[in-house]
Amino acid sequence: MSRDLPPSYPMDDVNDTYFTKYLESPADKTALKETPVISLFEYLEPSFVVGKYLGLFSFRIVEEKNHEGGIHWRIKSSRKVLKLFLKCLLTLYMGYLSVTEKPKVLGLDTMNWLWKSTFCLFAFYVVTMVWWLELYNQEWPRILKKASIIQKEFYEMGIKLNFGYLPRITLIVSIFHIFFSAAHCYIFRYLDTKLVNPFQDSSSNDVSGSCQQWLGVVTLACTTVLDLFAWNAWHFVDTFRSTLAIYIWMLYRAVNNRVQDLGPDKLVEVMHLHTKITDLLRSINRIISGVTFVGSILTIIYTCYYGNHFLRGLGTIERAIVFVHFLVKNITFYGVSADVNAKGHAITDWMENCISDKEFKLEDSGASKLIIFASQVYSKDKIGFDGLGFFTITAPFLTAVISGMATYTIVITQFLDQDEKSTSQPKVLSMDLSPSIILDYRNTNYFSKSLKIPPVRTTKETSNMGLFDCMRPYFVIGKYLGIFSFGIEQGSKDDDKISWRIESSRKGFVLSFKSVLTLYMGYLAFMEKPQVKGLEVMDWIWKASFCFFCAYIVAAVWWFEMYSQEWPKIFQKASKIQRKFSMIGINLNFRYFPRITLIISIFHVLFSIVHCYYARYWSKGFINQLQIDSSAGIWGGIQQWLKFVASIILNYFAWNAWHFVDTFRSTLAIYVWLLYRALNIRVKDFGSGKLEEVLRLHSKITDLLRSINSTISGVTFIGSIHMVIYSCFYLNFFIHGYGTGRRGLLFLHFLLKTVIIYGVSADVNAKGQAITDWIENCAAEKDFKLDFNGTNRLIIFTSKVYSKDSIGFNGLGFFTITASFLTAVISGIVTYTIVITQFLEQNNTTNEV
Repeated sequence: MSRDLPPSYPMDDVNDTYFTKYLESPADKTALKETPVISLFEYLEPSFVVGKYLGLFSFRIVEEKNHEGGIHWRIKSSRKVLKLFLKCLLTLYMGYLSVTEKPKVLGLDTMNWLWKSTFCLFAFYVVTMVWWLELYNQEWPRILKKASIIQKEFYEMGIKLNFGYLPRITLIVSIFHIFFSAAHCYIFRYLDTKLVNPFQDSSSNDVSGSCQQWLGVVTLACTTVLDLFAWNAWHFVDTFRSTLAIYIWMLYRAVNNRVQDLGPDKLVEVMHLHTKITDLLRSINRIISGVTFVGSILTIIYTCYYGNHFLRGLGTIERAIVFVHFLVKNITFYGVSADVNAKGHAITDWMENCISDKEFKLEDSGASKLIIFASQVYSKDKIGFDGLGFFTITAPFLTAVISGMATYTIVITQFLDQDEKSTSQPKVLSMDLSPSIILDYRNTNYFSKSLKIPPVRTTKETSNMGLFDCMRPYFVIGKYLGIFSFGIEQGSKDDDKISWRIESSRKGFVLSFKSVLTLYMGYLAFMEKPQVKGLEVMDWIWKASFCFFCAYIVAAVWWFEMYSQEWPKIFQKASKIQRKFSMIGINLNFRYFPRITLIISIFHVLFSIVHCYYARYWSKGFINQLQIDSSAGIWGGIQQWLKFVASIILNYFAWNAWHFVDTFRSTLAIYVWLLYRALNIRVKDFGSGKLEEVLRLHSKITDLLRSINSTISGVTFIGSIHMVIYSCFYLNFFIHGYGTGRRGLLFLHFLLKTVIIYGVSADVNAKGQAITDWIENCAAEKDFKLDFNGTNRLIIFTSKVYSKDSIGFNGLGFFTITASFLTAVISGIVTYTIVITQFLEQNNTTNEV
């Protein structure tokens, strides 16, 4: 029993309620039921013990009593080297299995591709589980401490948590999954391959035959251990996630049930408690969000595979048992997680009743807290279990997932119908496997009142480079490449203020060249020929992709020209922001940033030459195109040669512009990301007294982001469309065996660029809104108070940061690059890839006929 919790009070047999309507004194709290007091540590202890002995945890959590009589927890290593070595072996082994996994159903290529994807995701899921929990193991003492504080506040408000037999149930389920994993692994990995095979086949009795036999035995033993470890990890972590979800669900449920008997005078206390539960949920999310993300993708693909497996009549009783078990696990976790979101937001009903009460009255500090709290609970995706910020598990999310699985099941069924027409009855080959904020906990406040801001570092300790220094290599190279018809010069310093000015650089010549490029790209878009003969669908996709590529180049070269006058203002804003950072004790170090940008820019100049040569001249023969047709005469030959040289220059310029602009966008995204990140990290040491300064600084960063958006939003819009179509084309290109090693390198380079641009841009959105966690913790301080003007600023600021699309890089206002946007884009690419593949199969069938 956790001794830092107060003792239970006897139940009032006359009034069978947990507490009276207005709890004001300790005597009023004697109406609590006599139930066992179980802390989060005792609730999770069976999971920690089982995880330690299974080798999933290389640590153990020890509960200790300090000299003040309180309880605290700390991490102790438990055979860490051995377990980390085992995890490394498991990682290599799962990678090996992913590469060597064989088809499960002969004659159905679609099912085999689907199974291969499922198995690869299963292997990646296992690796993610064993390493993600290892990566964040230091968070557990803080989580347990937060839970202990929450339970004490529950008691102070007259609410008792009754976990009853849940720890025992957790232990039983964990032990059951150990045996289930062993049976599961044996049936689907070794039953068909004959576990005793290494001991048989003794036709060779010499020494080498004996060595090979024993080597097979040793290999079998090692793979058996790793297989059991992988299957145990899968079922254990799924159970562990469900256990955590149930705990959070019970906290929110207890608050919602009990506040119905409380009046509006308890509103501030309830907000404090609810905010701390949400903060606990955020800490738990940090530990399992990566597992949730990969596990959700696996759930979708695995369900699609088994749905089609049973629809085609290929299922067996063993498969049915495994699939039902899989469904029960996932329904439990995702159902409870979605209800956590609903329970977390259900407090709004009671809040609205409190506000409608005639006696409702709040002080200024309480009103400020209510503003922040209401903004949080009315934002539907703010509370809940999430997958790396890409999604929050809510009821609409589950609806979208189920409809997506149904859609893909129908599409895959159509593919299978085509497969069955071209083959005999499919044959199943073998059974398959199933695939923070550091708080001051000694006080009720989140921050220590005696906190002092560390002194500002001098320029000797850190670099004082600004946005202009980071972007200077791009402006220099862009000017010499002809992408910019202007240069930016830094003026003199006046009273520690720096000014910048635009200087034209061969503007007439550069604008004429851009006009010629525009006409040339339009000509190429109109004249572009098919890349794959005989496949009309692929030709149309390539045509669309190339047209958007041409539009992207034209938009890039002209958009920067239109908004060239914005750059001095942008640099001025960035300079003011960095000075403001220094004033509140935050310094930014961009020392190596300009060198890195210069190296990347020069690399892309050289890469563009190679890329353009391969894309435009490799297949046609560069030397052959230099030859002059003798029948054309001297003047005709000179014209042909001049046209060819002009096309070379324009092509190289276009390819250079493409890679240059993508790198330029990446650098801007990284700079803004670093600003938000530095602010989020540093404010963890600030109390609510710095709230208004932080709000002003955050607003200035967002204003800088808006200014940057004005210079690149058109490029972002067209580039995003081109990225989707180009990805669809190349995915189908490689799936159908038309790819080469050179094309593979070009596509890989494209993917790396795209992942950096859109990944960082999406995280800018997340980092920009992450300040809300700190604001909510400020509001939870008992001495939190704002004046009238501060309250108005807070209203506007919270309305902005709680709006998901208000902060981030956008495409002409049509979309903002967020994790949700990327999820939708990826699902769209996958959908269109499947649809295009179906058209290609129909084309192949028609051509054969």
